[in-house]
Amino acid sequence: MSTKEQILPGRYYHLYNHSNGYLNLFRSEDNYRYFLEKYIKYFDLFADTFAYCLMPNHFHFLVRIKEEFNDNSNASAISSNLTSSDLFKRSELVKQITPIQVTNAIKNWLISYTQAYHKIYNTRGNLYYQKIRRKLVTDETYLLSLVAFIHLNPVIHGFTHKIEEWPHSSFSHYLNSSPSIIKTHEILELFGDRNNFLDYHNQKLAADILKVIDLDFQIMNPAKQTICLGNIF
Repeated sequence: MSTKEQILPGRYYHLYNHSNGYLNLFRSEDNYRYFLEKYIKYFDLFADTFAYCLMPNHFHFLVRIKEEFNDNSNASAISSNLTSSDLFKRSELVKQITPIQVTNAIKNWLISYTQAYHKIYNTRGNLYYQKIRRKLVTDETYLLSLVAFIHLNPVIHGFTHKIEEWPHSSFSHYLNSSPSIIKTHEILELFGDRNNFLDYHNQKLAADILKVIDLDFQIMNPAKQTICLGNIF
């Protein structure tokens, strides 16, 4: 899908991007954490997240753009003026989401990470290969394959032999019921249950997945840098 097309509320999208050249987007554990923090800060308000995977030089997200959100910025002002007879005004807190809001949220998320990255590593220029790519997800079969593809990325690129060993994806959220931004319930319902979800991931071969998932650029092999621990951002 062209980045010139509007990203529309109520639709499912595969969002992904690659670093510029052979640069790694994430050089440390803290980089991965900070990137997700910025995602939650700027974008979670506008999207339901079903799957993600962060690789050293690229990332994938499966999201559904929300159609409305609660405008907490006006909550206190409106609530203070409410009486028992006009509680219906609480609906004023609910705002319709527009494509430009979603686009700006994505820009703020990625730019905020880029600025911190350049400051810490003394780099400059484009951190990403191009504007974030997005592919509209139009059917359930593709959606289920996409979930598996995103979680299988570390296996596809040779970073691990087992999906659960890669710490920077949403797969672990499907193994337990701990609170997170990942909407695991809806995806597990589509698979039937957690056992079917796991069987699908275990049986799905990388070659089969790549035949279904059509990316519009070639992802280069990430550099297997040593993970550095410590406070980066």
